Amino acid sequence: MKVPLRNLDTGETVWVDIDESDGTAVMSRDEKATPDRRTNIDRLEAGTKANSALQESSSESNSLKDVDDVLERSLTTLGGVFDYSTERFAGDTYETDTGTLIEEMDAVNIRDNPERLSSFITELKTGKVFIKHGRQGKPHRRFVQVIMEWPWRIVFQDPSNSKSERIIVLTDIEAVILGATTAVFGRAIKNGALEGAHQQCFSIISTNRTLDLVARSLIECLRWKVTLDHLIETARREEDERRAKRKLREGPTHLPKEKWLREVIPAWEEVMAKYPAALPLLQTANLVMTRSLRRSDSIDSSSERSGDRQSKKQPPTPQSYEGAKVSSAAQDKVRTLRMFFLKGIPPSLRQSVWPRCVPNVLRISKEDFEGIKDQAKKVCDGIETGARAAEHELAPNEYSIKVMYKDLPRTFSSLMFFHNGGPLQESLKIVLSSYAVYRPDLGYVQGMNYLAAMLLLNVDEFDAFVMMANLLHTQHFLGFFRMDMEEIKKGTGVFEQLLKMQAPKVFANFRKHNLVPDMYLLDWLFTLFSRKLPIDIASRVWDSYLLEGEV
Repeated sequence: MKVPLRNLDTGETVWVDIDESDGTAVMSRDEKATPDRRTNIDRLEAGTKANSALQESSSESNSLKDVDDVLERSLTTLGGVFDYSTERFAGDTYETDTGTLIEEMDAVNIRDNPERLSSFITELKTGKVFIKHGRQGKPHRRFVQVIMEWPWRIVFQDPSNSKSERIIVLTDIEAVILGATTAVFGRAIKNGALEGAHQQCFSIISTNRTLDLVARSLIECLRWKVTLDHLIETARREEDERRAKRKLREGPTHLPKEKWLREVIPAWEEVMAKYPAALPLLQTANLVMTRSLRRSDSIDSSSERSGDRQSKKQPPTPQSYEGAKVSSAAQDKVRTLRMFFLKGIPPSLRQSVWPRCVPNVLRISKEDFEGIKDQAKKVCDGIETGARAAEHELAPNEYSIKVMYKDLPRTFSSLMFFHNGGPLQESLKIVLSSYAVYRPDLGYVQGMNYLAAMLLLNVDEFDAFVMMANLLHTQHFLGFFRMDMEEIKKGTGVFEQLLKMQAPKVFANFRKHNLVPDMYLLDWLFTLFSRKLPIDIASRVWDSYLLEGEV
């Protein structure tokens, strides 16, 4: 493929023939002339004039669905040609030919071209070496490929070290963006680490990271982008189909909404009104197991034997729990309610059911919440205007609330509810800043945003605040958010023993590979799985957690 470049200083036109196999290019003074030198095109970037011409042409040749995005992000600055023989940029400055770039976009059009799509997919499955930029350190080479065994994923690693492998699941990818547009590339530009390669940049943005790569050429970037877009869309359809088949096999996951309204909720209200001690009975088995497990913080041979003995014992009857006196009729109703809950709560009823599952032991009233919210608003207004908090006792929370502001748009970013301008971002800010004011000893801690967001997806602001405050007060969260290592050790120890009891093969495999709970468990527990699971599955986990409590 020949690309004409016009020298902006002399007006002379040179021709570059790009060899896609190795990323090099042959430069000559005439389109048909013998090449007079060989160079790598590391700086072929369209100038302002070329960019304008391309934008005018895009309406006529819109092969790539986001052609305007390509123009805005990656074809914006003048560039030169890097000569590897002299290891410097050529002194002259060139302008790319707009028509040729339009042809380049046509060359990656995969619509109605299955053969081209197949060849592009093969390229991604085979993999290529890119230059990867990171948040710290120097750019480095990474071998990147797509693995099309479910779950479909991108694998990237040091070409010389297969143990450095890392993955991004395709369904976790939010966008593939051309150009040096991410914060990582912004730092690279500032540090001079990206000179001459702006047009060859693309970023793979997932739910919790960006993979920022520099390719050999713009055409390679375009090929990877359009192919990844296609594969991501296909993977999401496949995931939806798998989920639908799974639901079909399992049958209805919850009772019909009408049955809940007619039978379940009235029965719940009756049991709670007559037998306030009944709710803890639902958690008896978990509490008994917890007490036996927490007698040991480690898994040695003696604790394993002890755990085995404990598991053979029958849990006490509900009547013996904390001295609760509940009739057998109430016990039957509780068991029936528990069965209904474990089948799943209809999503439209979680707004009514979830708050009933978390007793308001802190006795937070709506008036209390309004007062706390007003105090939080003063702190937020001060931060937004650059002023310090007037109340001395609120000042320490300013730093944690500033961190909260950064986390707001990152929360469930694929849902768009909490993005800047999203319908629930203001509610999330209110709940989190109010909690930081309510608990000045703790403030806002990263991870709370996912707890509050999960609640706001199902209940209103007041209920979300009350539930969050009581959950953090009564469950494992407080010790974790305080980074109380003793509490964290207890929690990971209990989990490890449960893993050994319930999934011994998984436990043994984790041990074999030195995979300890500290490496994966904390994020699960900080966010109660809401960050790592699809929303519908995480909601089912929350249904069970809110009913049964924790181990």
